[in-house]
Amino acid sequence: RDTLNDLAFTGEHVGSTSVRRFIEQYRPLVCFTGHIHEGRGIDTIGTTRIINPGPLRRGSYAYACINNGLETLEIKETPEEQDSPEKNKIIKI
Repeated sequence: RDTLNDLAFTGEHVGSTSVRRFIEQYRPLVCFTGHIHEGRGIDTIGTTRIINPGPLRRGSYAYACINNGLETLEIKETPEEQDSPEKNKIIKI
């Protein structure tokens, strides 16, 4: 709740307060989201990285590399979308 990952096209934050409380209490390394389709991006709550790649049907997905911590967190495009004129840029941390 109250991150760019739950910002609806109407301009209001519509994410789950229960999910936010869970993140604040347990502080996971990363939280993968996707219910709010237009909330595409990477944000942070405390030390937890939040990622919402947007809908897969538009060709984007989340990628993470975790070894001794979070090394890479990206929103990538499926191969079909990489040459698309409507392709959004890859977002990296």
